[in-house]
Amino acid sequence: MEPLMSRLLHNRIRPIAAAGACVGVLLLAVGCFRSEPEAGAEVDPEIVARVGGEPITEGELRAEWQRRRDRGQPTGGFEALAGDMARRRQQVRRALELGIDKDPEVVRQYENMLIASLREQELAVEEAGAEITEQLLRERYDQRIEQWTQPARVRLAVLVLRGSAGASQTRLAQIRARMEEARVRAMDLPADSRGFGALAVEYSEDQPTRYRGGDIGWVELDRMDARFPAEVLEAGYTLPQNGAVSEVIAIQEGFFLVKRIDARAPQTIPFEEAETALRRQLKSEQQQAKEREYQARLDQCLPVELYPERLVSLDALVESDAPSDHDSPIFFPQ
Repeated sequence: MEPLMSRLLHNRIRPIAAAGACVGVLLLAVGCFRSEPEAGAEVDPEIVARVGGEPITEGELRAEWQRRRDRGQPTGGFEALAGDMARRRQQVRRALELGIDKDPEVVRQYENMLIASLREQELAVEEAGAEITEQLLRERYDQRIEQWTQPARVRLAVLVLRGSAGASQTRLAQIRARMEEARVRAMDLPADSRGFGALAVEYSEDQPTRYRGGDIGWVELDRMDARFPAEVLEAGYTLPQNGAVSEVIAIQEGFFLVKRIDARAPQTIPFEEAETALRRQLKSEQQQAKEREYQARLDQCLPVELYPERLVSLDALVESDAPSDHDSPIFFPQ
């Protein structure tokens, strides 16, 4: 039994240990694992113990001692260690007798461990050998400089008065006059006012922003806020300075007033700040490339054959087992 499988079976046996304790004790009592050496037979000096006739050698004992030491685990004396190994071997043998090694879930876990070890031995070594130099990082930074450039942005405040569909010209004129009044009062706000201040509560119908001075946050020209019409945001984007207020904007959605709170010019993140993210990006790309190369080698050495006709028939079989429409409750619109 390979050590890897032994470890797996040892962990797997624990959940059934309590249920099988009585049976195990009975079997041990009648000597199911016991094997006495023949009288007068010479004992191999390399063998330090036997479990059901299967030897535990000095080399195996020393290897286990070294394994525990390397992992910082208690080693104890060699006699106690041999006892631990023997009890472990007993449980593995019992698990094999019960056929636990053939349990689909155990097989799956064992395969996962094999795959992990395989990748560590073959693929991880190749990935570790890939070098990411500063020159390579700088080339990638220059090639994709737009990824590290934040576009120009403005922070805007907006007042909204919406006209109801089918409103008369008289009613629309009244709404516009009210927004014009708001603009006049906005022009008299102190220079350090944040947005439209209390005017937003008095004049704006936009509930999410009216209690924070109409502030809608930062807006990028190429990534407009879908909550507001593009014409409104473009008008705010073109305001010449912080504190500037637009003319009343009359469009189908209603009447709007925009104020520029702040603005930021395009900013490029320096290479030094982008280096860590660049390194992760390149490493990920290299790993993906190695994965593809490795899979291509496996495909060449171990060709995979699929049988579409059989697979299609299986799909049809699964679909035929699926519940029909009549098996599900029918809901009618209210």
